[in-house]
Amino acid sequence: CTFKPDYKVLVTLIYSEKQKEASGQTAALDIHDGSFAGEVAFSTFVSYSPLTGHNCGNRPKSVLVRLIAADGTEWDRTELKIADTFSYDEKQGQYTLRTVLILHGWCQPKCGETPSTPCENPK
Repeated sequence: CTFKPDYKVLVTLIYSEKQKEASGQTAALDIHDGSFAGEVAFSTFVSYSPLTGHNCGNRPKSVLVRLIAADGTEWDRTELKIADTFSYDEKQGQYTLRTVLILHGWCQPKCGETPSTPCENPK
């Protein structure tokens, strides 16, 4: 299938169970050839005190991943726990997803003979 060109994948960092979805850092990722990839930058810095130094305890607990159409319709969502589904590379300072993530939404079937054009009578 090919996804509609107006689809985006919204990735939001979740820091607590009571956090509102729209309040975390969010990245909108484009879909290319049925796949998406990207980064969501965040800072662990919370505060500085002359007595205690830097407080760098601001770490997300999970990542909310949503498939969204241009009109705001949400087709699929999943929440990934950081501890269970990501590995951390200390040298790079990056978290990487350990498995493949599949989101389901409306899709346009492709013809077997001409894979770049939609079928006229898909079954």
